[in-house]
Amino acid sequence: MTPERALLLLNIYFDGIGELVYQHGGYIDKFLGDGIMIIFEQETSDDTLSCAIEIQEFIKRLKISSFGERMSIGIGINA
Repeated sequence: MTPERALLLLNIYFDGIGELVYQHGGYIDKFLGDGIMIIFEQETSDDTLSCAIEIQEFIKRLKISSFGERMSIGIGINA
């Protein structure tokens, strides 16, 4: 993967996940290399879990597009 293609992939990744986070009432606290720390302030975990599931679905769609064919992610949730 060329540096330009990698940068484009990360931009698509960060934009897509950012939209999902905001839709579920969270906010991005910081970027950690190719990772993101996301904060949800609600007392229930429904939005957090729904967001995590939608992020996984977003990554699957990105892989199907063949652009992110080598992409895999991990999601950690702390409550």
